[in-house]
Amino acid sequence: MPTPASPCAGCSPTTSNRHVEVRGTATLAPDEDRSFIDGMARRHTGAERHPFDGPDDERVTLSLVPEQVSCPSIPVADDPPFHRR
Repeated sequence: MPTPASPCAGCSPTTSNRHVEVRGTATLAPDEDRSFIDGMARRHTGAERHPFDGPDDERVTLSLVPEQVSCPSIPVADDPPFHRR
């Protein structure tokens, strides 16, 4: 079932002054055959199966259809005063 206006945000790994926010419609779907998580395990670790789930764990995938993307410009984002020497 789609959920309208679901926000998702991410920060820069190098400075907390940079971020992006994506708003859109989110849909949850079951990953009963574990195809998504097993595909991620193959891609990132070379393992055929994701090794950290218990036998009764349930997984879902979240798909987000973007409707609005914001990445505000912060004047001191690249050289914040508290990082200057």
